[in-house]
Amino acid sequence: MRPLLPEIKSQLLLITLATSISFASGQFSSQEAKKWGTPTPEVSTEIYSKAILFLDYLASLDFKSAATMFHHGFPKKQLQVQLKQTWSQNISSHGNYRELRQMSISRSEHSFHFYARTIFDKKQIGLNLDFNKNLEISRYAYLPVKKIPNIPEITVPYDRPNRYTIKHILIGPKRYSLKARLYLPNHIKNCPIVILTHDFGPQDLEHRTGINGFFKDIAKGLASNNIGCLLYPKRSYVYKAPEGQLINPSWEVLEDIYNAIFQIKTLSRTRGSNLVLLSYGFSSYFVPYLARKKLFKGYVLLNPSLRHPLDVLFEIEEFFLAKKSKSKTLENKIFNLYNRIQMVHQKKLDRDEKVLDYPASYFYSLDRFKPEVFKKNEIQEPFLSLVAKRDFASNPADYQLLKTILKESVHYSESFPMLNRIFHVGNKMNPRQDFLTPGVVSAHVIGEIIKFIKLVEQNTVKK
Repeated sequence: MRPLLPEIKSQLLLITLATSISFASGQFSSQEAKKWGTPTPEVSTEIYSKAILFLDYLASLDFKSAATMFHHGFPKKQLQVQLKQTWSQNISSHGNYRELRQMSISRSEHSFHFYARTIFDKKQIGLNLDFNKNLEISRYAYLPVKKIPNIPEITVPYDRPNRYTIKHILIGPKRYSLKARLYLPNHIKNCPIVILTHDFGPQDLEHRTGINGFFKDIAKGLASNNIGCLLYPKRSYVYKAPEGQLINPSWEVLEDIYNAIFQIKTLSRTRGSNLVLLSYGFSSYFVPYLARKKLFKGYVLLNPSLRHPLDVLFEIEEFFLAKKSKSKTLENKIFNLYNRIQMVHQKKLDRDEKVLDYPASYFYSLDRFKPEVFKKNEIQEPFLSLVAKRDFASNPADYQLLKTILKESVHYSESFPMLNRIFHVGNKMNPRQDFLTPGVVSAHVIGEIIKFIKLVEQNTVKK
């Protein structure tokens, strides 16, 4: 009897997958179509984020989620088995997975080709992931390091990998659980822990901007100096809002901060740890609200803005639109966006109408978290604000409002004249190029955070 077509297809897919994920393959380069250029910055960022998420799924042994990232043609159950087998073999031979380095992307007629150096405790191996036009994985192959493109590796001068361990954990309820990375200094119990929170919009765990995951740099620098760090993706990056509900800031931002606190306080090694919140950009808007809840021993604010997020987002949108060729259509787009934002401020837009991809109700909900000036002696915990002067989104109004709100609190601040939005040396007027140029967070920034956390620890001991 002749086999049915779906059975033949399934067998062929398994053979293809088994070949693709074998370490020895490395023969795809001669078979690839001629490469042409690189993808857009937006597509590059998404591919980098998806590749990192895929490896995080494997590292946390969530092969079911990893399999969902593949093209629908792959038989998912068999794929899960193959992923588990190859990953178990890697862990057994090379030790625990740490991170991806030297990432690069090229493009052929039908695929995007992602390459990276995969770092394990004992060995480094090459990785190739091909993505189709829908950015689904269509190929997965381990290969010798010499087979990956020779991308110059940026040295992270303050990283001491032998001083810390990376644990892959879950935070949050099962329905909305998030894969998190906990960087823990070796042989230290109850070290201070920094929880890193994101800027506006869906963001991956490393807060990858272009090719640079600058949250990872911060975590490495702090963990190398006896300070733990928790990194997790923003919930909106992984999940859609509950069915029948509009996305809101409590669901997208605050619930996972609370979940992170709970998880740290339930782990034996960190149950007694002092917690510090590091907020970047948009998330700093919630800091005064959280400070009044007495959840943290200190607060680090990176490029903070306590103005209404819509005003900040409009300035960012206007900045990028203004860099394009001037036209009447472009002017109308800016003008229409401005008018739409004013309608939100005046509560004249329907709750489900979208502004910058978010429903108006999201911005209406922010009113309950509006930053209010601290009263004298209301807040004892200290604040550190770090401002990059070459941040294209910087506005003097942000600094003035921050000083006003924190006037009656202990507030340390530092500015960096040569650093851009992600705290790399950069060009204020060309952020897209900056984001696609490999770099690392300035050691000066890491040093200021370390100094502040040591102060927090000293203050806690005194009390």
